[in-house]
Amino acid sequence: MAQEEDLLQEALLKAKIRIMSSGNLFFIGPILANLKFIERTDIPTFATCGRAIYYNRNFFKEIINSKNGKGIDQLVFIIVHEIFHIILDQLGRRGDRHPFVWNMAIDYITNYILINNQIGSPPPDVLYDRKFHDGLSSEEVYDMIANDKDLMKKFSGYQFDVHIDIDETGLDDGEGGGKGPEITFENGQIRIRISRKEYEKIKQNMKEIVSGIHPGNVPEGMKRIFDKILNPPKINWREKLAHFIEDSFRVDYHYKKLHNYSHYSLLNHPDPVLLPGMIHENQVNIHVYVDASGSIGEKDLKDFISEISSIVQSSPVRDLQIRVSSFDTEIYGTTTYDTLVSSPEDIIRELQEYQVYGGGGTSIEKIWPHVAEVSLESGNVNTKNLVIIFTDGEIYSYGDPDLAGVPLNILMVIKNKYSDFNRLVANIPFQDRVDVVQMKEEE
Repeated sequence: MAQEEDLLQEALLKAKIRIMSSGNLFFIGPILANLKFIERTDIPTFATCGRAIYYNRNFFKEIINSKNGKGIDQLVFIIVHEIFHIILDQLGRRGDRHPFVWNMAIDYITNYILINNQIGSPPPDVLYDRKFHDGLSSEEVYDMIANDKDLMKKFSGYQFDVHIDIDETGLDDGEGGGKGPEITFENGQIRIRISRKEYEKIKQNMKEIVSGIHPGNVPEGMKRIFDKILNPPKINWREKLAHFIEDSFRVDYHYKKLHNYSHYSLLNHPDPVLLPGMIHENQVNIHVYVDASGSIGEKDLKDFISEISSIVQSSPVRDLQIRVSSFDTEIYGTTTYDTLVSSPEDIIRELQEYQVYGGGGTSIEKIWPHVAEVSLESGNVNTKNLVIIFTDGEIYSYGDPDLAGVPLNILMVIKNKYSDFNRLVANIPFQDRVDVVQMKEEE
């Protein structure tokens, strides 16, 4: 038994060394150094709670003694796979989604990143499909899987590794005599739970580690994910945009010309393809105005741009045109981003380079004629427009939204930790026409 344990530990050490010495895995070093490896007889393969990686001894032996001679590389793949579960925050994002389907979604994206970056060697039967790529969110992949009955049937009972859930019923946090992770067997699936308190500690620890990682050491597909960890969206944009679209547009089914980034294609046929799909009488036009007055700091601007990226990624429609401008008492740097021209991923990258101008006082008076001007130029005078204003709310002149001369929905996002939010809202002269959201500072 002692000899077998030595062989397992030797294999584990070799896998760690390969990870630490690999150029595109250098960023994992600080995370790996904080993880313990613990044997558990009550799990079938591997699992992680964020503080430790648990393994089944028999499965571990099966992996390292693989007949294909890639045992250590397969172990590297599994270890990095588990670490990515922590990075992707698969515990905190599941919500009320079905655990089995959510686990599949997480595995598909994780394995896509590892395989496409040639990290380790995938063990047999791991989930991998190029259509479930890292340009999609886990939530989007979840919806795609849940709506694919054939895929659900094919992988019924699938469980490559054991994913962990957050227990909200007061489970001990595993420190100071607590019982730690709780393992049960439910509906043919192993379930592991940790307490909410322990999860929040792990999440904060991961954020601190990730903040010290240089982007140049991160493989493609992870840079955007890391940015989400450091600058998570403060607003549920998917819900906000869906509500706006439902209120504003009459949806009809008709034949529609597909664009380059549609999910639908005909074997990459070079000619234009027509397929029936949902078409809106009016396209989705969003005007975003970023407060760049003297009272706005660099952190605020970074948070605003991060939220705009989330708007692009969360849009429930594919045909989105978004115009971004900065303002103080004037309007600056209007830039148009269009998902008919660029992919959402390209737009998000371009947004990181957006130049903000301003530095004066704060007035939104000129926003309304500016909306009228760009709507006239683009020929969208009859289109419903969503105007989103990111500001600290310290506005001295509001103007009249009717001057826009086009149908408007107005959303004002206020981020201000120094002034009373209710007072700022009370100052808005057209409160009945604007939806105001408080963008809270992260605790």
